[in-house]
Amino acid sequence: MRDGLRDALKLVREQFQRDNLLQADGVMMPRGQTERRIHRDNEVAWTYRRTICGGPHAGVFSPKICHKCWDKGLR
Repeated sequence: MRDGLRDALKLVREQFQRDNLLQADGVMMPRGQTERRIHRDNEVAWTYRRTICGGPHAGVFSPKICHKCWDKGLR
């Protein structure tokens, strides 16, 4: 990633964190404060259920079945 884009993204993350009273360090960790705040504001994506296994769907892998159920042979 180019340095200019990386710096711009960090500034945007820092501003989002300040606006939401989070630690404004520009860092976004998986399941960290910033990611949880983003998804709290967009709860629809996190409450959608997969149609086969019924697990929560966050737009990753498949809207029908999670990777764990796929590995178990559910189709």
